[in-house]
Amino acid sequence: MAVHVISYDLRKSNHDYAQLYRAIQAFGTYIRCLESVWLVKTPLAFDQVLDRLRLHVHKGDSLLVAPLAAGWATSGLGTACTDWLSKHVAPR
Repeated sequence: MAVHVISYDLRKSNHDYAQLYRAIQAFGTYIRCLESVWLVKTPLAFDQVLDRLRLHVHKGDSLLVAPLAAGWATSGLGTACTDWLSKHVAPR
């Protein structure tokens, strides 16, 4: 299984993006590390993840999905995110 970084800019301030958040959570193993950055562990490829998520955003919104390889560093993140990374992504 791969770990992918999901990041977004959601530009419709009056829209409820709950369906997007539920779609991300549906991948099963996930964590929201920053306001608009999630990590998900899934057997799907990054383009398949993107295809599922773009159904829940609007024209003008932006999505990024990228695989996260071994090796990572953080600053200022809570222990929940760093613990998740330690468990699911190999250190350097």
